[in-house]
Amino acid sequence: MQKLIINNFGPLKKVDLELKDLMVFIGTNASGKSTLAKLIYYFLNIPINLAKAHLESFGSKEDDLKGSIHRSFWTFMSYNFPSTYSDDVYVKFVFDAEKYIIFRKVKEQHTLPFEIEFSKKIQQVFNQLKDLKSFFESKLTTSTDIKNSINFTEIKYQYFDEVKSVINIEFSKLAEIKKYFISESRSSFSTSNEYNLTFQNSFSEIIKESQYFLNEILQSGINKKEIVEIIGGQIFKFENNTFGVKLKNGENIHFNQLSSGQKEVFWLLISLFQIYKKNEPNYLIIEEPETHLFPNKQKILTEFLVSLFNNSFSNIILTTHSHYLIGVINVLVNAKRIGQENKHKVSKVIPEEYWLEKNNILVARINNGTLENVYDIEAEMFDHDELSKTSGLLNSKMDELFEIEFENAD
Repeated sequence: MQKLIINNFGPLKKVDLELKDLMVFIGTNASGKSTLAKLIYYFLNIPINLAKAHLESFGSKEDDLKGSIHRSFWTFMSYNFPSTYSDDVYVKFVFDAEKYIIFRKVKEQHTLPFEIEFSKKIQQVFNQLKDLKSFFESKLTTSTDIKNSINFTEIKYQYFDEVKSVINIEFSKLAEIKKYFISESRSSFSTSNEYNLTFQNSFSEIIKESQYFLNEILQSGINKKEIVEIIGGQIFKFENNTFGVKLKNGENIHFNQLSSGQKEVFWLLISLFQIYKKNEPNYLIIEEPETHLFPNKQKILTEFLVSLFNNSFSNIILTTHSHYLIGVINVLVNAKRIGQENKHKVSKVIPEEYWLEKNNILVARINNGTLENVYDIEAEMFDHDELSKTSGLLNSKMDELFEIEFENAD
């Protein structure tokens, strides 16, 4: 059971979140949706970053591995979150019943403004890894410069394999599970700053991988109905081995002629398909997946994400402003519920690959710094009225305008 507990961190005032397999965070701009998603991403990456820190420290006198987590947390925070924090900031991530990490604000002047606390079990893991390091370094051939030892590289990677094995056992294989963070600023890959590097690296990497396997992806997924429907046509290969879209009217449009929104959605879909075809466990965090999409396209994309969730061992976290997305989830949850006793009939309306189990899902609203589950037990669906209020407000204003018009007519 993984949990994230937050007090007074940026816009998040009080959060006690038990992580679910599929989570959707809703809320107004600057309410803290991205802050929450980024914190989860950071903590899920601690095991693999810990393994990498051990690899980098091998053969070196530098052995401050706990300090490396401390510094990485501060680097992460200083680039991505407000530079000022209240004195009672508290962030705790629980990996399981025995392992947790806590960050608190240091009240007195200090080089690093956060102090860190590890649970006793994590301290034991550190000690185990330190012993491993000593053992493998003792196998190196004596050398003035230990890194010039003939067998250094071979022993270093034997050591790294052992480190990953220990960390995966202790952290439930979290070190080997891929994590993808797809930022809402998907179109600004060329922007060179630490913010983008932190959160766009994983998306950039999957795009590069997708480009490498593009021919294979297009052979496998060229007729994937979700891709065809959202892009607006079938992916088409020209004679010069470049790609474009064959529209329903038969017109072929080269990729470079597509709108910026279409291009962005194209790479999002191709990257998702690359993740999908790997058929391996992963954490997929997407900010505002509905960007650039008309409501019916949002429905298709949400169904595609659900098929990814159901069929490829994905854990998915979404931030959104779209009540259409929540509406689709409501339909799929109720398809699962009603389909328990009416499987044949329901599957004709909603294919079973899209059904969702409610107990695996959290849809939560961030409001005034707190997080609240919006599932309505009586209605048996997630409440998305808050996201629909603007529509109601516009309808009300339109009614007022019509009243004025009719009054003048009289």
